[in-house]
Amino acid sequence: MAALLTPQQQNYSRRPFGRLTRCAAAAAAILCISTPSALGAPPPKDKTLTELQRKREDLRQTKAAAASKLDTLKATDTEIAAALEDLSNNISGQASLLEDARRAVA
Repeated sequence: MAALLTPQQQNYSRRPFGRLTRCAAAAAAILCISTPSALGAPPPKDKTLTELQRKREDLRQTKAAAASKLDTLKATDTEIAAALEDLSNNISGQASLLEDARRAVA
């Protein structure tokens, strides 16, 4: 039966679903834009939480600085493993801060 329809008629039969899909997509986009997400929420106003986060970041940076000064020729395997872990934690923390900054700008 589809072969008996002209191209215009076949196209017309699909329009309501296309329009419905476009309307649903537009409604979803408006809902996403107008609803503040938890990821894009402003930083907490709780000073103790912010202070703890800052202290944790300072400690992570201090450990990474100490780890970068380690003499690998004289250090034991345990010391090297601990230094690598400190450096890795610092990289993860910096990546997290970068992602937070990107979200804040977007």
